[in-house]
Amino acid sequence: MKNEKILVAPIHYMIDKEGGSEYTRALEFLELVSKDKGISGHVLAYYSPFEKIGNLKIISYSKKKPLYISILIRLRFILWVFLTARKLMKENKYNCIWHFGPFAIGETFSMLAIMNRKAIKFVLGPINIPFSGSVGKDFGLLGKKVLETDSQFLQYKNRLERELYKRLSKIFYFLSMLTLKECTEIFVKEDAGKKILNKAGFKNITVVNLGINEKNFLFDRKYANGNRRINLLSVGYLVPRKRMGDLIDAMNILVNKRKIKNISLTLVGEGTEKNNLLSKTKLYKLESYIKFAGFVSRQKIHFYYKSADIFLSGSIMDSMPGIYFEAMASSLPVVLAENNSSKALQRNNLGGFVVKGESPIAFANAIEKLVLNRKLRERFGHINYELFKKHYSLRSNIRLLINVLKN
Repeated sequence: MKNEKILVAPIHYMIDKEGGSEYTRALEFLELVSKDKGISGHVLAYYSPFEKIGNLKIISYSKKKPLYISILIRLRFILWVFLTARKLMKENKYNCIWHFGPFAIGETFSMLAIMNRKAIKFVLGPINIPFSGSVGKDFGLLGKKVLETDSQFLQYKNRLERELYKRLSKIFYFLSMLTLKECTEIFVKEDAGKKILNKAGFKNITVVNLGINEKNFLFDRKYANGNRRINLLSVGYLVPRKRMGDLIDAMNILVNKRKIKNISLTLVGEGTEKNNLLSKTKLYKLESYIKFAGFVSRQKIHFYYKSADIFLSGSIMDSMPGIYFEAMASSLPVVLAENNSSKALQRNNLGGFVVKGESPIAFANAIEKLVLNRKLRERFGHINYELFKKHYSLRSNIRLLINVLKN
């Protein structure tokens, strides 16, 4: 069997079972790719508790897991990836370089690709589409409105870091454009990403429906009747673009104005908006109806899906996030804010409602329909379960990516 030696530079900042969803999904990607006996090589990450996964050796920049990814960490990591990859390329004969992360197109650049000039096959992705929906001055994180609601931007703890990030974004954009031009193959997560990049002149684009590893999410669901509270669930960073406040506003409409008392909402996640969301919950006197679960590790998150009856997402800026697929695999009906990803799922016969973004009334109306109709919840849940298995299982879609890496 022919052995393909690949250099994954980088996989992501971290490869970790206990980190955020992107870190866990990076690990799942590696685990599935490494099961192909025809692939070996090296992987560069900022931090990983693993030294080897299959035939892939993991090289970490740091032995200590960072509390958050600061500007300084990012810049050091970028430089280290380049220097370490160049050293490895002198010592090894690679058939392919795979740049897997970070995910956002506006930040996904590689000096390796720019200097490589297609001498070695260079694969990028799967990557997110730009939130602004266009390629140009508002590409990726460059648009002011987009930048100031981005979770990466908002996590920085002082004004100096935020201002530096704004300035660096312009450089990141320029380098990202050069990187895209030098790619042999670019993977995106949805059709909208392909259309945007095609419009910008890039032709080597492949859509790959890489969802999640479903092993903890597929199960027989017992659908609740009207005799107990219907549990609503939302998972994600508590930042402005996730629009968690709209969900709390919808709860106010349902509980206080429409007198629907047999519901509860659990918000899983941490972020800069938490205090504002807590204040809004207190203002509406919804403390007994809304629970803030905080950060939950990927090893335990499936327990929240199992205890839920309806999944909600108010995010107006997302690119096929794992939470959609976790809900679908868990046989949950969904209510999603309208964005490129939710509209794509809707075209594929999604089991649930896609509502106008930033509209608590639209959310309240959709939730009410599901709360009052057990059979509708069950039917939508079954539709999502089957849709996930058919189109969005990570195990069934990883082969497309592996074939590109090997051939």
